[in-house]
Amino acid sequence: MVDDQINTPHDQFIPLVDIRVMQDCVNGLSNNKAPGLDGISSEHIKYGGTQLLVHLWLLVNAMIKHSFVPADFCFGMIILLLKDKYGDTSRLDM
Repeated sequence: MVDDQINTPHDQFIPLVDIRVMQDCVNGLSNNKAPGLDGISSEHIKYGGTQLLVHLWLLVNAMIKHSFVPADFCFGMIILLLKDKYGDTSRLDM
């Protein structure tokens, strides 16, 4: 049986993520988006099946329980897009 909250030293309760909430979040991911730096796209997670969902759920709850976020989760990618491909690319408002 899995507890739905964590006891902290200061008698505060930290709620854990429910598996149904995790399923709703995964189902809400958009398709046809660029993958991250790791090459994993939303379709990998969305169509990965129940076992992947359970492992992600365990990972998220372990991160909450231990108050830890891996350093690789802090990286992002910004891709600049031009508003007008025939305009002056040196202008900042493009």
